[in-house]
Amino acid sequence: MFVTLEATIAGRPQMEGPDRLSVMVDAFQATWPGETCARAGAAPLLTGTVWRIRTIQGVSLPWLPPANEPFLTLDTEAARFYASVGCNALLGAVLAVERGVLSVGLAASTMMAFPDELAAQAAALAAALEETAGYRIGGRSLRLQDAEGATLAELEAVYLP
Repeated sequence: MFVTLEATIAGRPQMEGPDRLSVMVDAFQATWPGETCARAGAAPLLTGTVWRIRTIQGVSLPWLPPANEPFLTLDTEAARFYASVGCNALLGAVLAVERGVLSVGLAASTMMAFPDELAAQAAALAAALEETAGYRIGGRSLRLQDAEGATLAELEAVYLP
């Protein structure tokens, strides 16, 4: 069985001999029945993957089914992105995508009425996307970064092409 977890690798003292690297589990995340290490080891692509938004500016976005899942997806063939925090949809142009570089322009948003908390999250997502200058993918995680490398949003690949 394949599992995902957050862990730290650090030297631990042994009864005899030098310290030995050990894995210390910080948080258990999920089990993936039927998943293989080969598939899980391949990093998802920036484009064509549905990314679940976990945090914006360090603030966690809760998601409880059956509510709409907060997501971002990029389509470089159409030079568009699509995103939502569970209420209004954001759609805009992908201006630049290169290794580690990502720039998007906010083009449009639906304007339906939603609770203030969701509306604030949608505004925070729009602001984070406008500030995005780069990205990093590690495992199944994506970090959107500003021009100085600070993390604007953290996302997780949930649907792979």
